[in-house]
Amino acid sequence: MPARAATVVCSLLFVGVVLTSARGAEPAPDPLVTKLQDRLDHLTSLQGEFVQTLSSSGLGRTRTESGRFWIRKPNLMRWEYTSPEKKLAVVDGTHAWLYLPEEREAQRGPASEVEQAGATSLLTGRLRLDRDFTSRRPGPDELAADLPLPTRTVMIELTPRRGDLEFQKALVAVEPDRLEIRKLVLVDPLGDRMSFTFSGLEQNQPLPDSLFRFDPPPGVHVEDGSDGPG
Repeated sequence: MPARAATVVCSLLFVGVVLTSARGAEPAPDPLVTKLQDRLDHLTSLQGEFVQTLSSSGLGRTRTESGRFWIRKPNLMRWEYTSPEKKLAVVDGTHAWLYLPEEREAQRGPASEVEQAGATSLLTGRLRLDRDFTSRRPGPDELAADLPLPTRTVMIELTPRRGDLEFQKALVAVEPDRLEIRKLVLVDPLGDRMSFTFSGLEQNQPLPDSLFRFDPPPGVHVEDGSDGPG
């Protein structure tokens, strides 16, 4: 199945469909958004722990997973899922890998599909918060679906200006003093929500190349959905 591996890794990072961008005169960005974008512009790496939750009417239930992640700009990522089951997603700059150890299967696809995913692009600043979105601060009565929020954070709602982004809106819980994204929620037009809550964040630490390499263990079946020669 073409590009199945990249599609699966993308599904771990975001859910959404294309929405036509907003039109008309837009207000100036929230000052906190401007400060956060400046911090992302100077970000070289990011690592920490995450809890990922998908609330989908199609699934009929909420699925929660957790683990640890490492990102090195411009295009290297590693997401280690430890609960409820182990799996590994690696983007090495050329390929996106998803390794399912219990199934002894690895899936490989083009890295470009994952690099453009909403969560990754927002965390690394690939999407500019001050240019690609309008922003506002939702009221307390609008946040019930996303509680609890991390302590000492301010929630900002981002609506895409562009028509090529694959989510309807993003909700970003920012810690103003440290300018860290502590929670990120992506919402599609059907109301399905993919959320990430982050903790133990470390920025701009050296990360070795070895973190972003994946060699399938012996005996593991590799399903290759990459474009071109592998």
